[in-house]
Amino acid sequence: MTRICIDPGHGGSRPGACYYGRKEKDAALDISLHVASMLKEKGIDVVLTRKADVDVTLQRRCEICNKERCDAFITIHLNACKDPTVHGAETYKWPTCSKPDIAENIQKELVKATGFKDRGVKTSSVYYVLRHTKAPAFVVECGFISYPKECEKLFDPDFQKKVASAIACGIIQSFPK
Repeated sequence: MTRICIDPGHGGSRPGACYYGRKEKDAALDISLHVASMLKEKGIDVVLTRKADVDVTLQRRCEICNKERCDAFITIHLNACKDPTVHGAETYKWPTCSKPDIAENIQKELVKATGFKDRGVKTSSVYYVLRHTKAPAFVVECGFISYPKECEKLFDPDFQKKVASAIACGIIQSFPK
């Protein structure tokens, strides 16, 4: 059975990006819980690094994924930029990722579902979680909390379900039964 680690970014005393009275950690958790539920409905085993607004270190997030022998690690975030006109969705993967189709499928579905600008799939060797998980790992930046139009949507419960459905769909496409 496929096992996916879903990691809601930030949490607890680490709010992530904060704009317009909203905190990244809140939307990341809501979207992640929806993704987990949708994957479970499709028969995929899901491991969550957090289920509530608690602190979880980056090291612990990777340890959870590695201990559970997950097939992929997906961390869910909102992006931010000092320039409030920058917007769109993007997905990061490790430069030598063994399953690049996961990033491509998530990104394609996310852009299709949200209508956000496609900022593409990018490689990075900077993110701790991409370096320290044994499974292929991906950072999904669902949109920009710093861009007012995307921020408003990313905190709307119905839109969050749309985002979650897109991420889940991209994951499911990558692990056909």
